[in-house]
Amino acid sequence: MARLITTPVELGFTDFVGKLISDTFDAILTSQASQEERWIELRDLLGKSEEDFANEIVSDDDVTASLIQLFPNGDGGHLVEAGLPYQAENQRRSQAESPPIFQTLGYKPTGKKLTNIDVLAIRQLVKNEISVKQFEVLSALMNKGNTRVIVDGGKINAKMTFNILQVEDEEDAPASTGSKPVRTDLLFSNRAKTLNFATLSKPLALKNVHFFLKPTSDKDPQSTTVKANIYSEVEIQFKTIS
Repeated sequence: MARLITTPVELGFTDFVGKLISDTFDAILTSQASQEERWIELRDLLGKSEEDFANEIVSDDDVTASLIQLFPNGDGGHLVEAGLPYQAENQRRSQAESPPIFQTLGYKPTGKKLTNIDVLAIRQLVKNEISVKQFEVLSALMNKGNTRVIVDGGKINAKMTFNILQVEDEEDAPASTGSKPVRTDLLFSNRAKTLNFATLSKPLALKNVHFFLKPTSDKDPQSTTVKANIYSEVEIQFKTIS
């Protein structure tokens, strides 16, 4: 009979719990270290010059998105492109500025069409406006102090459910079943003594003898089948320290 596995230790439960506690602890430490790194990066960012701050915090996509909001063309784009028409304000003719670049940003193109120089200047003005707003927000956040989110409490639960199916050999079965195991190997051996297989021209069917072929499996006699389900529950409580 195969040895019966009955302890959770043999099913890897101890290793699972140890790994669960270790990974949870590592996650908490990594989170706290990440918070400190972000505050250091924020202090370094606010210490940069206006130009360097704008180049780092504002991308070209941010500028394009802002231009679409300020000067939409009605098709999902904007009117600040090289070669597009520009009409300055003319009070005598009661003509409004189109697009309202000077009215919005304080920059006035000189020609009737926007040039590359105009587009670059307008985009830089929009970029500066975005960076000023971002600087004010981040400065206000920094002035509130180093805010940390830490673990205040919690618990870790590890659970396991398992069942074991023990398959016994026929020789180990109780004798009270009223029947004796059939020794098919002896049956074939005794029968084979009367046959000369070397002289047979074709296979001969043996009465009451059956052969079964199957791949090896852990469910064969004298084997143990174990099914285990191990799972965990992690509950963590946080609090903020400013």
